[in-house]
Amino acid sequence: MSQDKEREIQLQFLEEAQEYLDTIESVLLGLAGSHIDGQQMDAVLRAAHSVKGGAGMMGYHSLSQLAHRLEDSFKVLKAQRNSIVIDPELESLLLVAVDRLRQVLILNRKGTDVEQQWMVSVGTPVFDQLSSRLGDPVA
Repeated sequence: MSQDKEREIQLQFLEEAQEYLDTIESVLLGLAGSHIDGQQMDAVLRAAHSVKGGAGMMGYHSLSQLAHRLEDSFKVLKAQRNSIVIDPELESLLLVAVDRLRQVLILNRKGTDVEQQWMVSVGTPVFDQLSSRLGDPVA
């Protein structure tokens, strides 16, 4: 496959990933104080899973890694949707997590990736906070 064709496929994936992130964000906005809807959780889980898998296949490892962590948070929210209340702080954390994915995606679109220092200092801390708050998904 030519390098131009490969880049075209990568850019097409990144466009789709942007749409998935838009879907996730639209579900999360205003979620604070409301009941977690099972169908909405399925939609955001599928979106995060699609970003994770596609990014991994395309070689966007940072994007895949962060999407995996977001997917894990959604798994916990879905499994415990009757016992977890999404307060403004949790909603904000989830939206910041989506923003971190967007930041990586923008760099990937430009043909670069985030630096390891960014991942450590900016990228992963919000996912660590989500994990501390929600716990890990159970098989």
